[in-house]
Amino acid sequence: MDNDIATLSALPDDALVERAARIADTMEDTQQSDLLYRLCKELCALGRTSCALQVGDFLNGGQRWHIRQYAWNYRIRDRAREIDRSGLLEFAQSQIRENCLSIPQAAGIMSRLSDARSIPSSEAERRSAVGALWHAPYRTELDAEIRLLPTPGFSHLTPPPTVNGHNAAIAALCDNTIERPKIAIHALKNVTLYSWGQAIAIEQNGQPTRFTSDRAVLYKALGDWSDAAHIETHMPNIYFGDIFSGGNYCHWMFDHIPRLLAIFEAFPEARDAQPILNEEASFTEDSLRMVHPSGLDPLAIPHKSIIKCETLYVASSSFQDYMHAFQRGSRYLTTLTRSAFGVHETPTDPMQKLFIDRDDTRWRNITNGEALKDMLATHGVSPIKPGQLSLQDQISAFSRASLIVAPHGAGLANLMFAPRTANIVEIFHPRFATGAYFLASTGIGQTYISMNGGKPGRSELLPRTHRELFGLEDFEIDIDVLDTFLKAL
Repeated sequence: MDNDIATLSALPDDALVERAARIADTMEDTQQSDLLYRLCKELCALGRTSCALQVGDFLNGGQRWHIRQYAWNYRIRDRAREIDRSGLLEFAQSQIRENCLSIPQAAGIMSRLSDARSIPSSEAERRSAVGALWHAPYRTELDAEIRLLPTPGFSHLTPPPTVNGHNAAIAALCDNTIERPKIAIHALKNVTLYSWGQAIAIEQNGQPTRFTSDRAVLYKALGDWSDAAHIETHMPNIYFGDIFSGGNYCHWMFDHIPRLLAIFEAFPEARDAQPILNEEASFTEDSLRMVHPSGLDPLAIPHKSIIKCETLYVASSSFQDYMHAFQRGSRYLTTLTRSAFGVHETPTDPMQKLFIDRDDTRWRNITNGEALKDMLATHGVSPIKPGQLSLQDQISAFSRASLIVAPHGAGLANLMFAPRTANIVEIFHPRFATGAYFLASTGIGQTYISMNGGKPGRSELLPRTHRELFGLEDFEIDIDVLDTFLKAL
């Protein structure tokens, strides 16, 4: 019998789940998993969310997580159609009290309700609807000085070469023009920050500013702030974070640091301001010492805190037009960042070839990694473990790299320091890929090459749902194919 979406979705629930189980038993590649994933989305659209959740249990962790969120979206949207705008907050709170949703889940789902509630889907109307949860509209007039910075990117991208086949995630980037709004740097006066992890809400005169994401509005409205730490500063401050953790090396280097440098470019006086951090790591301290001339220790804030600032410098790209400042390929920001770290565009030291070895990490290891390293050694490629090096040593090593081979992971952010002539070979989990490093390396001017991994293994140090999420499983690669490719490179 045919296994197309229309035929499968016509089956009753019990028969459909049984058929899905048989498909899952033969799920050796992405074709079958993509079929079940698309089937689950169709079932949700048909109102069969319970069946979709049953079928979704046969998927890998990342896809299963998406289907659960998708099903909740449909269920809550159906319920939300019966609720007027003023009742949204009460509804969200009831979902939390009944343990149907966590605060992050409620924030993420409720901020996407506009397209299902007879509310015009324009940006202004959507923000007005979410802003109603805070009992105040988003402010359009700010007590701030505003300066714009150019962020030229790519109007067209050419798909990069691959070692062993098509990469859908990267091809999708090349099929679409990537818009680059200018980054607006604001010097805000007399504001209050509400920090819940990476969700930052910024008030001015008691009203949410445009520098408040929808998710942060909901955290502000739904969260219990009675135990929050209260901090009041009397010197200028800088906030340059985003929705991702500053404790992640990739996001810190590619998203946070470029925003900080952009703020310095727009307001030179901000170099004497104190940075605000909601998560610290050894590399955050080391990198700030390199790029922040004033040498002021950052203000490390607790997970849940309320901070009053007389002057706050902030980049618009942290919030509503957030789009991975460095990763989106802005040549302006890549040049600015590389210059701040002292990268020499024409290295004078001997060049080297590097393989980023992840065998000391908890996930996304290559199961035939020892054989891979033996093969790479025949090409003069040496293993390196960036997490065991100081930031300065990482910069020194990668600034002399003519070739970098690496599984997808935070360590590949070190391509930021590599010469423009470097070749970058990124190896992906067979069921997960992203174009982040492709855009970054292309923005620098490097040659980027992708490779698809083979059959997933297991990462026993992680619970199943986590190790499968977004390609965190261990996996093997076809060493002979990579060997042949490197010989021709």
